[in-house]
Amino acid sequence: DGATRRPKFSKELLDLRKIEVSLARQGDYAEAHKVKLKADALEEAERERMAAEREQQVSLAEAKCHHKQENELNALRQRIQAGAEEQRKARQNDLERLMQRYNNV
Repeated sequence: DGATRRPKFSKELLDLRKIEVSLARQGDYAEAHKVKLKADALEEAERERMAAEREQQVSLAEAKCHHKQENELNALRQRIQAGAEEQRKARQNDLERLMQRYNNV
């Protein structure tokens, strides 16, 4: 399921996170905080983009499914109509045969 899948972040974001950790380990907390804020903003933007792409994929899949159902429904209606027409012709033929027998008696 795509909803439970872990997001795939950009190399830029992953690099910023590594830099943030490295700076914090070195004790440069002010610079680490700046990098963290930048990385947080980038992550938010990437999450929003991924959510929009996911929503677009879901909408496309729903539209495709709806189109397929419409085609199947139309095919079924055609089969029903053809069957009804076939039955009507068979009844008409039976009636003509009966009328022919009646006229021959």
